[in-house]
Amino acid sequence: MNHKGFTLIELLVVVAIIGILAAVGVVAYNGYTSSAKKAAAKANHKQVVKFFQSQIMMCALDRYEMEHTSWPQCTKHKSWCNSSTDVAVFQSTFSNKFRCEMKNPYDSDEGFSYSYPQYAKTVTPTVVGRMHISTAWPKQNTVTLITKWGEGQNDILTTVLTQD
Repeated sequence: MNHKGFTLIELLVVVAIIGILAAVGVVAYNGYTSSAKKAAAKANHKQVVKFFQSQIMMCALDRYEMEHTSWPQCTKHKSWCNSSTDVAVFQSTFSNKFRCEMKNPYDSDEGFSYSYPQYAKTVTPTVVGRMHISTAWPKQNTVTLITKWGEGQNDILTTVLTQD
């Protein structure tokens, strides 16, 4: 007798091979997405730092128009800054901007940046993918930007900008 078709053993071997390939693929995919989220959080931090640096410089040149974003409506308003503008203005003006315009790479329902109280003992974010913006910490005339980009205790980027 000549039967055309696959035996049960052949089908089980094929199913086992597909299962192994799927398991390897899922592990590799999770690794790629994890590294992409870390890279996105670091890139967001760098973008916010460059923005703050340019805003501080423009205000030092006097009479610069700033865009203020309100939360939670994410509506924009205009205000002005000059060389005597205190950096505390930047915390309130721009933390909501990046909360509205950038998302936490680990949680797309959450904004990237949050304003943190002045003179806090610790301003380090506990939520992965979030940035805290604080002024007057660790000293007056400073803006501190801290981003938690990973699960580890040392997975933190910190930038302190000084208004001179």
